[in-house]
Amino acid sequence: MNATVEARSRWAVPLVAGVFVAAYRVTPVFDPDAFWHLHTGRVVLATHAVPSVDTFSHTAAGRRWDFVDWLADVLLYGAQHAGGWTGLVLLTAALGGLGVALTTERAMRWAPLRGVLAALPAIVGAGVFRVTPRPQTFTFGLFAATLLLLERPSGAWWVPALLALWQNLHSSAPLGLLALGAHGLGRVLEHRAAGRPLDLPRTLGPVLLGAAALFVAVHPVDRLRAGFGHMVDPSLAALITEWQPAWRMPWNTPVLLAFEALVSLCVAAVAHAPTRARITPGAALVAAGCAVLAVRAMRFVPLGAIGLAPVAALGAEALLTPSRIVAGTWLRRALVAGAVVLGVAAVVLQRKPAGTGLARGMFPEGAARWVLAHPPRGPMFNDFDDGGFLMFAFDGRHPVFADGRSWALYDPAFLHDVLVPAPERLDGLLRRFDCGFAIVDADARIDTFQRRPGWSLVYFDDRAFVAVRDDRNAALQSYAYRVLRPAQWSDDVLRWSVDPALGDRAWDESTRAITDAPRSSLAWVLRAAAATATRRSAEGDDAARRALHLRPDGVPAHRAVLLRCAVHGDRACVCSQAAWVLQRAPRNAFARDLGNRMGCPSTPAP
Repeated sequence: MNATVEARSRWAVPLVAGVFVAAYRVTPVFDPDAFWHLHTGRVVLATHAVPSVDTFSHTAAGRRWDFVDWLADVLLYGAQHAGGWTGLVLLTAALGGLGVALTTERAMRWAPLRGVLAALPAIVGAGVFRVTPRPQTFTFGLFAATLLLLERPSGAWWVPALLALWQNLHSSAPLGLLALGAHGLGRVLEHRAAGRPLDLPRTLGPVLLGAAALFVAVHPVDRLRAGFGHMVDPSLAALITEWQPAWRMPWNTPVLLAFEALVSLCVAAVAHAPTRARITPGAALVAAGCAVLAVRAMRFVPLGAIGLAPVAALGAEALLTPSRIVAGTWLRRALVAGAVVLGVAAVVLQRKPAGTGLARGMFPEGAARWVLAHPPRGPMFNDFDDGGFLMFAFDGRHPVFADGRSWALYDPAFLHDVLVPAPERLDGLLRRFDCGFAIVDADARIDTFQRRPGWSLVYFDDRAFVAVRDDRNAALQSYAYRVLRPAQWSDDVLRWSVDPALGDRAWDESTRAITDAPRSSLAWVLRAAAATATRRSAEGDDAARRALHLRPDGVPAHRAVLLRCAVHGDRACVCSQAAWVLQRAPRNAFARDLGNRMGCPSTPAP
């Protein structure tokens, strides 16, 4: 009976794991780097050439660019072009499911069913991380397939063909060659330990062919340079989460929970003599190398899961077997249960909303639409994380300022200034690159640009704003917000109230704000403020309700409701809204002052 269950599970468990991961990753696109890859694929298809110099930015235009995963970019863009965002999401989900399915299949060849099932939550928890519309997602399936082939008789001879494909999909193909080399070295060690003669052609042949396969690519030397030399500036890595060393992240970071469980199970496998004897030298080298990669940078944790999975399954089996290492059945079962819980927690905590479009509020969609409808003049300034999306949205109309190609293209000193948006750096960058307009996150810099001499705010929503330089964009001055100040509206209401002309201008500008961005909570907040100043009571109440409906967790929306409650003299409402705002923004003078005026309890000073 057990033999029958094991036989059926050989295909059922990998299939179920792969399908689960694929379904789990049917989520809206949330990765900003996906878009510069999509744009690259579009350019390759349009020009029938792979770029070797930058034409997508104005800050690095003409500079050598080696990091081009052309085939993956073409496939990603092809999926998006043919099936919209749904096609792109489904392709990404399928790639993630394939990587986990092949990894589970390899684990099934190593360990009994119960060991695999115990390790599976951790494998899935680490395997779903970084499954996004990027070329690196192809790597997961390719790397898992490489390791699976290496464990089959004569499978190593098929790996060079896989490497030739891999090299054109992602610059991580040298990892496959390193795995092939580890397999060959493992064979050497096994033969030496057994005292058997080594079949040198069979051992070195696949490795040499694999090395040659890396040259079967467009710009092969450049790609090898990118694959072997993609070193990260530590100070820059500290500013980008996926490049931070795993040991610097909090222990309860979701993906680290899964990785910690896998490492713990691997330690159990090594500590248990019977399972340790089943770990081949080649597999041990691969597992150790993958663990080092994962510790070095968070983005490699899925590769760590692929390399460690079979050993972790053996470790789970060791803990479920009586041994001298861990005495007591209850303790061994508790350790396995702990690993399972860590894996399940990693899966649950990484959950994204289901869907196939773009993640709501993640990208400056409204700002991009406004710029396309009202093209500004001059070079663009944009935030680092938004560069890829704007590159794809503008399709060459406005070269970007910076994007996720990071140190593969841009100077480290430049990236430091871009990634740390301090006012003094911002001023220097705007002057240095003679920027004519800016698309920037809707943070405190909206006030910086609105106060900046020679610049005008022409669009804003909850996600981003657009500012233009006046001398380059005289034709857009009619769109400038001269009275509405999104960052200072609560200070302006009284001024608008005592000056009817200002109040009317604020009302007119708020009409344009909600017309340009009807789903922006901030636009409706300003509408409520302008309605309050011009004594339009019904319109003010409606605007505040809309602002709160659009963004229930937004402090500005609750401040707008607070304002309307004060107008109506509703003390209970004022007190509850002031308490809500002050709990999240203790230094908010507007909420504190209104609360004090109405005699609300517990309205602490900043």
